[in-house]
Amino acid sequence: MRISCVISEFDPFHNGHKYLLDEQRKRGTTHIAAIMSGSFVQRGVCSAISKFDRARSAIDCGADLVIELPAVWACAAAPVFARGAVGIIRALGAVDSIFFGSECGDISLLERCASAMLSSEFKSAFARHNNGENPYAAAMQLALSDTVGDDCAEVLSSPNNILAVEYIKELRRSGARIAVETVKRAYVEHDSSRTDSGFASASFIRSSMDDLESVRGFMPPAGFEIIKSAAQRGDIADMSRLENVIMYKLRTTSAAELRLLPEISEGLENRLMRAAADSSSLDELISRALCKRYSRRRISRALACALLGISADMQSRSPEYIRVLALNQRGAEIIRLAKRECALPIITKAAAYRSVLGEAAAEIFERDILATDLRLMACRGKNAPGEDFLRGVYFGDKRRS
Repeated sequence: MRISCVISEFDPFHNGHKYLLDEQRKRGTTHIAAIMSGSFVQRGVCSAISKFDRARSAIDCGADLVIELPAVWACAAAPVFARGAVGIIRALGAVDSIFFGSECGDISLLERCASAMLSSEFKSAFARHNNGENPYAAAMQLALSDTVGDDCAEVLSSPNNILAVEYIKELRRSGARIAVETVKRAYVEHDSSRTDSGFASASFIRSSMDDLESVRGFMPPAGFEIIKSAAQRGDIADMSRLENVIMYKLRTTSAAELRLLPEISEGLENRLMRAAADSSSLDELISRALCKRYSRRRISRALACALLGISADMQSRSPEYIRVLALNQRGAEIIRLAKRECALPIITKAAAYRSVLGEAAAEIFERDILATDLRLMACRGKNAPGEDFLRGVYFGDKRRS
């Protein structure tokens, strides 16, 4: 039994994701667990596809177990995102390796970058370059170039590489004895508008949701049918439908309250308040708040955290429970093993959360309930709230496992 974990969004699950899982199977992995973002994702928006449908797609297309990464860590900058996901993997107590797709496909280079970024030399170099003149990402690259050279700095120019380095850093910090493996990203780049040989990026597929048949070939058949069914019942989310809710939230939130949110620093709270007062749409608000220091994703995450009531203090914590969304027979074997090793409660029924979680952990869980309800508000269908309590754990067909 060899258990490997992948950290994912699967929004939606496409052929590139299946390729990643299949390649990991070829390396001898017998059981694959996915730590998957819930109803809000790292780019600071609600997921286009519900977490329940994405979890089912993953099981039907190659994964064995899907565990939710709560919104507190899913809707966060890369280091926090990695800390939350790795924290869950460590708590499982039964994982042999973490694997991930990366643009470079070179695990030794990614490990060298991670080691450098944990050094005192890097921290000093970053302090020099993070001087208000450079965007945060550019300051990181310049500091890495000063510390170990341009080849490592170039690694941080690609989003999957950045996350890969953060996963390795988090494993090193925690002292976890979990191996790391990477699969080189195939055919198309992250967020690419280009398609190639049946492969397309998740962002390209999301942009084509109005014409699902046009992207059928970029998803495994089982996954496509799940999304097609979701589209028919109006369960595809569009963040713009939450525009008025976000505008209202910002206009009724004080600067002091905004300062408690993650990634709010250097006067960003004042910039957001001015933008909210002068804007008539969400896109205009984000555009007005943009500048060299504040990227669109950082601003979007701040808005999402304001909407969900996620504070910087919450993001400083570690996960305190494991929420199972879907599994098959092999996934059940992982859970049975984890129950002997796991340091955290394993939740399979949302209604039980109050009886098994302490106050702080319950507060985190309730953010996920809110995130799921808000995501439904961003869908055109008349979907009932409380989906976390209405949809149970999906158990995959034994013949597919």
